[in-house]
Amino acid sequence: VARDRQRARRLYQKACDGGEAVGCFNLGWLTRKGIGVAQNVARGAALYKKACKGGVPRGCAKLGRLYEQGEGVTTNMPRAAALYDQACSGGARTGCFYLGEMLAKGAPGVRRNVSKAVNYYERACDGRYAKACVNLGTLYGAGQSIRVDKNRARDLFMKACDLGHQEACAVQKIQRERAAKRAAIEAARKAAAEEAARELAARQAAAEQAARERAARQAAFEAERERLERLAAIEAAQ
Repeated sequence: VARDRQRARRLYQKACDGGEAVGCFNLGWLTRKGIGVAQNVARGAALYKKACKGGVPRGCAKLGRLYEQGEGVTTNMPRAAALYDQACSGGARTGCFYLGEMLAKGAPGVRRNVSKAVNYYERACDGRYAKACVNLGTLYGAGQSIRVDKNRARDLFMKACDLGHQEACAVQKIQRERAAKRAAIEAARKAAAEEAARELAARQAAAEQAARERAARQAAFEAERERLERLAAIEAAQ
C-alpha cells in the first residue's frame, strides 16, 4: 500500500483506544516525532507509558530515554534506570544498552557501577545491538574498572563491524594495520637478531680456526726445535 501517515496515526489511535499496547507505542513514536500529527513530546511520553504498562518493553525504553533527557517529562535518572531495567528484562536490547551506558558513567541518583554496566552491555550485544558491542569492547580494551582483555575487545569490535557499525570497522582496520606493523617490526628484529647470531658464529668459527692454525704452527715449531736440539746433541757427542 502507499504510505499514508495520517491513516497510520488514526489506526494506531484506534488500536490504542482498544487496549492494544503496540498501537499506543507506535502512536507515541509518531507523536514524539511529529509525524502525521503535531509534535507533542509530553503526549508521546504518556503514550509510551501506556505502552510500557501494557507490556511493550520498547515503550519502557523510550519512556526511560525521555526521563533521562528531560523531554516531555521532568528529568529523573533513577526512574529512567528502572524503566531501562524493565525494558531490558522484557527483551528490549535498547533498554539494556541505555542502562549499561548510564551505569558505566553514573548519573544523579544512579551510582556508577562498571561491572553491572558490563552485564547490561553484554545482554545488548548478545541481542545484536552493535553500539553495545563497541562500548563493551572499549571497556575491555582500556581496562576501565575491569580487567584488560585485548582479545575480548578485538572480538567485540569485530562483531560490531559485522553488524554494520562503521566506527567499529574503522577501529578494526586500524588494529589490523597496527598488528601488521608490529609483525613487520618483530620479523625485522628477528631477522636482524638471526643475522647477528650468524655473524657472531662465523667470527667465532674463524677465531677457532685461527687458534687451531696457531696451535699447529706452534706445535710444528716445537717439533722442529726439538729435532734441531737432538741433531746438535749428536754432533756434540761425536
